[in-house]
Amino acid sequence: MPQVSLLFFQKLRLCLLFSVLTVVSTLSHAVAYGADNSYSEYAPDVRRIISRGFLIVAMPKTDNAPFYYERNGQMLGLEVDIVRGFAKELGVQMRFYRNAKNQDEVIDVIAKGEADIGIGKLSRTFKRASKVRFSDPYLTMHHALALNQLRINQLAKGSTVPAELQRFSGSIAVLENTAYADLAYQNFPHAKIIKFNNWISAVSSIKEGRIDALYRDEFEIKRLIKADSRNSLIMKTVIFTDLDASISFAMRHDCLQLLSLLNIYLSQETHPMTVSKLMKLLPTT
Repeated sequence: MPQVSLLFFQKLRLCLLFSVLTVVSTLSHAVAYGADNSYSEYAPDVRRIISRGFLIVAMPKTDNAPFYYERNGQMLGLEVDIVRGFAKELGVQMRFYRNAKNQDEVIDVIAKGEADIGIGKLSRTFKRASKVRFSDPYLTMHHALALNQLRINQLAKGSTVPAELQRFSGSIAVLENTAYADLAYQNFPHAKIIKFNNWISAVSSIKEGRIDALYRDEFEIKRLIKADSRNSLIMKTVIFTDLDASISFAMRHDCLQLLSLLNIYLSQETHPMTVSKLMKLLPTT
């Protein structure tokens, strides 16, 4: 009997040990599955978006084709396509935040953490970079002026236009709350800078001779001339090849991993963009 009892207890001990190991193994797999399911191995900024299931994209409320615009209830455009592809790589959807009135307000939205990524043909400036982080540029354009032909001839007084621009003292129109509203004071310290809240009013002012020049990027100036052939009779275009505008996407200052992923996506999944290509992307009316 003692030998039988000992054998019985040995078998019981083995059964209990096997049961414990089975439970531990099951729990280990459950914990591992839970970790994968919560994306705990991801950086906090990326994990937040993937767990949420969508990327919040901020942009100005006013369309600017071919960069971003709405047609038949759908968001389209070069920048929209880029962030849509990026969201697909992350495995999430997109939601658009369009309460910003202008580019500077887009920067503020991102700085406050109300959106994950800001688009809107955003130029990188020192002031903006103090609030947000910028991606690598996907497009670089030159600065440009559209000059009132008659007024500039009067101001030049026999000098060449480039020489006169170095000490230009006429009036220059810029769009407020854009990078050029700040850069105009830096690049044309002797000029009178006049800010407009919309581009149409600024263009009307130069046509009517109330201002001497428009200051913006070369794409917008070339688009202006292309839109109406009569504009070339009124305005003279000057492209500053030594002044560049880097167009990028904006992110919160603490989204380092997300920014790194976007830069990788831009370098591997997008093609170099030029002003000539942009002109071909303009939607037909």
